[in-house]
Amino acid sequence: MLVSRVAGLCSLQHGHIGFTGPLSQHLLGYNSIVNAVRQSLRDLVEVAATHMFLTGSCNRHAEIQLIAMKLPFLLANNCALSIAVKSYFDELVSNDANPTSPETKARVLTTASERYFPQALDIAGDLKRAFELWDAIYGAIPDSARWKDTNDWLAARR
Repeated sequence: MLVSRVAGLCSLQHGHIGFTGPLSQHLLGYNSIVNAVRQSLRDLVEVAATHMFLTGSCNRHAEIQLIAMKLPFLLANNCALSIAVKSYFDELVSNDANPTSPETKARVLTTASERYFPQALDIAGDLKRAFELWDAIYGAIPDSARWKDTNDWLAARR
């Protein structure tokens, strides 16, 4: 679940027909919290930028629309990649074979892309990106037994 939550900070590349796949009430709720924090941070950045323009601390003749689009926290996160990661791990764990073998991982990846996420554009690439994000965040987290145990568990199941 911890890896799935981290994956929610990225997005799944998906066809333009809307999300088709499994859902997770827990991850949808977690995504709501992430989006509330993201929106609050966006509001804070916009207030700071507005203050800079109103007080003359920056060039008032700048292209404000261009600047607004470059400010961070513009787009909302979605939890599709979180759900894809969770589904991948659920399928690995529930599989009768060895969940760490390359054959099992390849079969589960094929099942996920065909059955659970048929409109995903690159499920393997998205999972790889989620695991790279995990590595980056794990490297920045101070020593924690839960994170270390999760990282050790994840290492064999990528």
